[in-house]
Amino acid sequence: MPIRLPKTTRLRLPHLRLPDLRLLVLGALVVAMPARADQGPLKLAALTNRPSQAPVTPRALAPRLDGSLPPGRLPAPDEVLSYRPDPAVRRRNFEVFVDRLRAHDAGAAENLDRLLTDNDVIAAARDWLKPYGMRPENVADAMAVYLSTAWAAVRGSDADPAPEVMRGLSDQLAAAIGATPGFTRASDAEKQELAESMIVQAVIISRHASAARDHPELQKRVGEAVARGAQATFGLDLTRLDLTVEGLR
Repeated sequence: MPIRLPKTTRLRLPHLRLPDLRLLVLGALVVAMPARADQGPLKLAALTNRPSQAPVTPRALAPRLDGSLPPGRLPAPDEVLSYRPDPAVRRRNFEVFVDRLRAHDAGAAENLDRLLTDNDVIAAARDWLKPYGMRPENVADAMAVYLSTAWAAVRGSDADPAPEVMRGLSDQLAAAIGATPGFTRASDAEKQELAESMIVQAVIISRHASAARDHPELQKRVGEAVARGAQATFGLDLTRLDLTVEGLR
């Protein structure tokens, strides 16, 4: 399963057969929200009904990830896809992710805080992406980490995607980003927040999928929760899409 963390560090689960599946769904909803949406107490309805045209949110890409963009469309230029990471922004991002989740589920927020405190999740993502020639400072690459991890978890698979498949997914996302005005105007801080939220979600999925690997019923429940989280985050039904060399089709 993508982004493996040190085996000595574990995500605390109440019981092996009953992990906190709410973290997979609520985490997807909360972590992927842009910072400027934090105006007063967050309500779950507001999270699930954000307008799809909102800039720099994964759901803004949904209309362009349904196959309407033909394969081979030129991706957005590197200056649109990439950002210069700022350690202070990262610290703030992680604090905000946990605080947003705490407003809905204190236990899930504690799990997320522990995961981010005990692990360098960005470094883990960098190590995993390096053989693909990809990097976490590229928004399309970071989104590809999340979607490939979620797609595999929905199917109960822990296999890493083939290089051509991973690059095809990133190219599809890069093309969608280039066709979405909100993304082309995004600041470095906005792109960093989005990319890091994708990586954090991918790590959450990986940990839950690993815990469920030898338990078929639990694996099914994890897959269902991941599918709901992906639907909330991207507006995509991963149960109906294939992961191919041309991306999700």
